[in-house]
Amino acid sequence: MTINTPHTPFDLVNEPWIRVLDLDGIDREVSLADVFRRAGQLRDIVGEVPTQSFAILRLLLAILRRAAQEPIAPEDGLTTDGRPRDLEDWRAIRENWTRVVANVEDYLDEWHDRFDLRHPETPFFQAGGLEYEKGGMDRLGMIIADVPNGEPFLTMRTGTGVTSMSWSEAARWLVHTQAYDTSGVRAAAKGDPRAKQGKVFPIGTGWTGQLGGLYLKGKTLQETLTLNLVEPETINLDVDWEADLPAWERPAQTSAPEGGIDGREPIGPVDLYTWQARRIRLIGDDAVRGVVLCNGDKIPPQNRFTIEFQTAWRFSDPQTKKFKYDVHMPRELDPSRSLWRGLQSLLSSSEPRSDIPPKVLAFAGELMSRRVVPDTHVSVRAVGIKYGSNNSTIAEIIDDHLELPAELVAHDNGVLADLALRAVAQAEDAARELARYAENLYRCAGGDVESTGPRDRARELAFAALEPHFRKWLLGLTDSRQITELETRWQMRVHRVVREISDDLAGEAGPAALVGRQVRGRHVDLGLATAWFRKRLADQLPMAMAQMRTKEGAR
Repeated sequence: MTINTPHTPFDLVNEPWIRVLDLDGIDREVSLADVFRRAGQLRDIVGEVPTQSFAILRLLLAILRRAAQEPIAPEDGLTTDGRPRDLEDWRAIRENWTRVVANVEDYLDEWHDRFDLRHPETPFFQAGGLEYEKGGMDRLGMIIADVPNGEPFLTMRTGTGVTSMSWSEAARWLVHTQAYDTSGVRAAAKGDPRAKQGKVFPIGTGWTGQLGGLYLKGKTLQETLTLNLVEPETINLDVDWEADLPAWERPAQTSAPEGGIDGREPIGPVDLYTWQARRIRLIGDDAVRGVVLCNGDKIPPQNRFTIEFQTAWRFSDPQTKKFKYDVHMPRELDPSRSLWRGLQSLLSSSEPRSDIPPKVLAFAGELMSRRVVPDTHVSVRAVGIKYGSNNSTIAEIIDDHLELPAELVAHDNGVLADLALRAVAQAEDAARELARYAENLYRCAGGDVESTGPRDRARELAFAALEPHFRKWLLGLTDSRQITELETRWQMRVHRVVREISDDLAGEAGPAALVGRQVRGRHVDLGLATAWFRKRLADQLPMAMAQMRTKEGAR
């Protein structure tokens, strides 16, 4: 096969390749230049998988950040070098999008050749001339996240969907692979000094794959981009913007890791948005037919919270003991827990060595506290991957969202944040008591005392039933003077929902549960199990019980 000869460009600046939804809900492809020009008429970036959308959003943020280095206009109140230094400068960007787009167009024109997907020397997000030591190429399944472990089983993609793809789709998967590729031993590229017997040992997943990715979602893509253009000075962080370069402004990639075998340290958010975790070359002619995929630049995750804004960070005791100083690691998303149940990782805490909330949400708090934006709530979207054994496979892709009232993320309303966290804990406690009740019902009806199925099912039922109620209640947290009333209202709702589920469980228990039996040395039947459950539930929701007693006394 003749590969890319003569050179036929695929120009990402002007060729349509980014999948988007417009405000009418129509799915279309646009170019890099058009995605900025039309951002106010687009709803969102979409992709083959949600993580692809997030990876492309981070690419756009890198471009926007670099283009924002140039002045918009003196009358806009920006600093002389154009970089937004405070919220007033940020507001100038938000309110002068046409001029921002002009800067983006100038920037893309300046670096135009580096956005050619098929350039023979500097192909976008690839290493020109990359070859395996042993020659050949791999199938496209290696870069397609919905093909498990690169194999075409258990997937809807068959036939030409794996053996070839358009250059536009390949561009999307290329960005996704640099962000989320699985870990594992890779075939060595020619010239890679790390090669041993034709292989390179694992260096971890792509950088974004190590995160519990979070971003603020606006009504349009333009709003989404500006909301996520975090200004570190506003939240007391310092980034060397002059040195914080994206991949296309750095030297052309070779098979060797940048910075030598020991690698290099990331500089700032732009560097992380475009981190080259892999060395890749797409191979094809009129379509992409194969890929060379090798290990690239390794990046340890410890304490990157000063430059990575789109994840929460958890304090790690084992890592702290290992390194002899406080260490925070990216908090990954848990596919078994909806985002609302992980609310603690999103809100600030005064506890020492506590989690660090995502900086993008801290920035939103500043926007809300200072009334820089008129929004009444913040929409947070969470996107991530749960990897399988040794991070070598993709087990699950996570996509969730949560609406937060502006008052909850504003920095001067910690009392509302404390209430929200108590409410999550109360839901967890009530679900636990329901699970124990279901377990007792199952046992007293003759079920296996070692089985966890009924308990797990009851817990899932509780969380599924409480979730829509919590989301609605959460949006009502707007007045810190009504803490008692708000908390009582929530406890009443939890009590009613969980009691209704418990009544259904009792109705399903069957005649044997009425008689009961001996379970681990004591008699258990439906009546006793119900009495125990109601007592423990009441203990967990004291404000609800006080309210009900008040209502009963008034009758």
